[in-house]
Amino acid sequence: MLTPEDETVHLWGLASDRVPLGSSVIARRQSSSDLGLANFLYAVTPRNVGDLEADLADATSAGCSRVIIESRTPPWVEAELLLRGWNIEQELRLVLDAAAPLAESPATHTVRPADDCDPDWSARAEMFRLDHLEEDARHGVTPRSTARTAAIIEHRRDLERHVSYSCAQRLGQVAGFLCHWKAPSGCGVIEDVCATKAPAVSPSPPKSVTPRPTSTPGLVSGPIE
Repeated sequence: MLTPEDETVHLWGLASDRVPLGSSVIARRQSSSDLGLANFLYAVTPRNVGDLEADLADATSAGCSRVIIESRTPPWVEAELLLRGWNIEQELRLVLDAAAPLAESPATHTVRPADDCDPDWSARAEMFRLDHLEEDARHGVTPRSTARTAAIIEHRRDLERHVSYSCAQRLGQVAGFLCHWKAPSGCGVIEDVCATKAPAVSPSPPKSVTPRPTSTPGLVSGPIE
């Protein structure tokens, strides 16, 4: 059985083609070959260095630039990747035991299936774009193109054939969303958490409020990208 951490890897590849190699699998999305979350080498279980080199050669020729280290990957593989100049990405994934009690919070939002309140993806697409602009400004880099954002949204719309999206509404407007998927192991995976900041409460509220996206602490297990 895969660990909860490994299940997240498989979620991102659900909208990609999967190509078995000698001792690994490539997740490949032809329409967005430069999208890291949808293109990667995983299930890496070589018996020896020769097996690893053969799979890396196939992955590189296919344009794959990410290798996912999972719990079943032999420990020596990471060292071999570093020696070959690969960069190791670190992710923080939070695992909540099914028996753990949930903290109560005031119900200020209505949560509904995204198909009911954002069937054309207009609200989620706007939040994706705002998130990209905010993140790029925070890092002081050139804003990514609208075409890049569109490719990511296209990937998520294809992903929705396999997973579910829910939206939180505030005063009848979509104020946030998340992706959730029940993995074959029975583990629930939550990803793509995005929310807008609530307007500040004041005696004299402004005539209009422009919300800005913010990640939700405690739920995000990976970047929206």
